[in-house]
Amino acid sequence: MGRLVSVDLSGGGGRAVFLRKTGKVYIFEKAVDEVPSRDSLGGELLISSYHPDLIMERVEVPPVKDPETLEVLIKKRLSESAGLQGDYLLVYKLLEAQRDRRVYRIFGMPRDVYEESPLINEDTELKISIFTSSHLSLAGISKAVSEDLTLFHVYADKERIIMTVSRGDEVLYTRSVLFGGADPDSFLFEHVNMTYVFVAQRQNIPVDLILLSGLAKDMDSFIRDLINTVPAGVATPLVPENLRNVTPERMHSYLIPFGSLFLSSDYDFSPREKREKRWFFRTLNRSLMIIYPVLIPLLAFLAMNVYEFWINLKDYTDQREFLVTRSRAFFAEDLVREGKLDYFLTYTDLIYRSRVENPMNILKDVGPLFKILKAESYLFGADRGKLYLVINIDRTFRSLAEMMTFRENLFSLLEDLKAKKGISYRVERENRDLEANRLLLRIRLERKV
Repeated sequence: MGRLVSVDLSGGGGRAVFLRKTGKVYIFEKAVDEVPSRDSLGGELLISSYHPDLIMERVEVPPVKDPETLEVLIKKRLSESAGLQGDYLLVYKLLEAQRDRRVYRIFGMPRDVYEESPLINEDTELKISIFTSSHLSLAGISKAVSEDLTLFHVYADKERIIMTVSRGDEVLYTRSVLFGGADPDSFLFEHVNMTYVFVAQRQNIPVDLILLSGLAKDMDSFIRDLINTVPAGVATPLVPENLRNVTPERMHSYLIPFGSLFLSSDYDFSPREKREKRWFFRTLNRSLMIIYPVLIPLLAFLAMNVYEFWINLKDYTDQREFLVTRSRAFFAEDLVREGKLDYFLTYTDLIYRSRVENPMNILKDVGPLFKILKAESYLFGADRGKLYLVINIDRTFRSLAEMMTFRENLFSLLEDLKAKKGISYRVERENRDLEANRLLLRIRLERKV
């Protein structure tokens, strides 16, 4: 049974819920209307952060397999289409895949939102299960209501209005405004109705049901106007079945922290290096839990092998004495005693080494590379029992897609040589000029003698 803390951070501070998880059931313990201290976090940590200018775009890029290259291409397209500057954390979902292109829906927030979070430091970053946007946490509650319907979820509190359209795990659209105006009902209706019309008509997203949560569910005048205006049904989300010890009022008061519990990890904005670090340590912990039950039979197996070794020890001792006697007789021979054997051994060894350590021997294994490389230079050599070939590539391509295709074909061929010929490789330098479509590579290939 693990402990979880789900926190919603906003400009007005924060609020959090503390829960225990057993299987797929979440048991509510308490809630606080403030940012909890790091000492009180306990186990797993879920963070949703409200950034009003959440980026949402569609981008088209060439097909690439390397995640880092894909992210570079997406950021380049965002810079061109949306004029984004600075470092952004992204999550993206594949919408369309063709032979020569991929289309993604992108959500982004500035990296500063993560790095300046009051809850994140070296001690807590490994505890984080998901770092996401408050906009997207609404989709977690919508998913708990229905995974098959397209839901237009409207949440309001004293500070903000958030509207998120989703279907199952897929977020289709989201928008937020700060809550204000002399007439809250009219203010809310104006923005919800405008957004609904935009989604249904401009985005061509057919809405099956409108969900009202937070303060929005209790604003009678707003609800009457909404029912009379939009063709979709209007409802209020109930407490999900696997959320225990929670009243409907409490769920609506802390809806965003509860929503993060049901949100897919695909919407984790944490930097890639942080996600990889968490994955490593969590995998290590799970592996240790699996290994512990196996240790007892392994110890018994080890004890049996030690006993068998002890039984055979006398035979090993007798064989050692036999070898010592034979070696003394060998070194008593005149050829060995007078040092003449060393000369012949050294000469034979040099002949053998000159043949097997010839740097050009690697050519017969890497021949397929020369068909596609058109490299700037090749450097052959031998060092410490290995043959090596250093390749310097400086090529300019007609298009970005052609450059990426060349790079993928090259590394696919290198992996094939590694698997079939035992040739390892290391990229010592790589520069990609995406503006000039120029690729500079320095690759070192090695094979044991």
